[in-house]
Amino acid sequence: MQSDEQIKLTLALTGGIASGKSTAANLLKTFIPELEFFDCDSEVRSLLDSDSATHEALLEEFGPEVITHEGRANRSYLRELTFARPTHRKALENILHPRVREECLARKADWFKSKMSSVFVADVPLLFENSFDFGYDHSVVVAVSRETQITRLKARNGFDDDLISRILSAQLSVEEKIKRASFVLWNEGPKRVLESQIRSLIHHLNTHE
Repeated sequence: MQSDEQIKLTLALTGGIASGKSTAANLLKTFIPELEFFDCDSEVRSLLDSDSATHEALLEEFGPEVITHEGRANRSYLRELTFARPTHRKALENILHPRVREECLARKADWFKSKMSSVFVADVPLLFENSFDFGYDHSVVVAVSRETQITRLKARNGFDDDLISRILSAQLSVEEKIKRASFVLWNEGPKRVLESQIRSLIHHLNTHE
């Protein structure tokens, strides 16, 4: 980004599961050295692994099976439970999302308080589905076809067709995400194509902010 002007820009990075958001995020970090990055999934993992208040809320909502003998949330149990019943998924989101949003807002405020010119990016998988508003300027959607999502989920995660169907049904379609996006990165090709799109995005932000 431009270094001779006081630019404070906030981007929301999103996209469907297995769309390549992590790859796009790493490229953004490489191309924008002054970027501060907040990963909602990483924050969720931290809450599930070690946050006592979160564990208490999970126990109250889902019972003792939700916490392992090691004192962490049982992620596989939660995944099966919440994707089997939408009411369970909503209950889990009500526990996790306010805590994640609070931390995101705090990180953003601290970052811009200490920087005269910088960029804050948050990777928010369910940005549109749950109206995760943290005061962003633009949304950037990483998109692939549903067929590619299915292929990647089978190869990467070993999920069966039923679980994949339930996961994808819980998210907005690729087409709907694209409609709502400020910018779209189409990630079906080789990595160099995604790199080119991100460079174009940064050039556009540099010349229009």
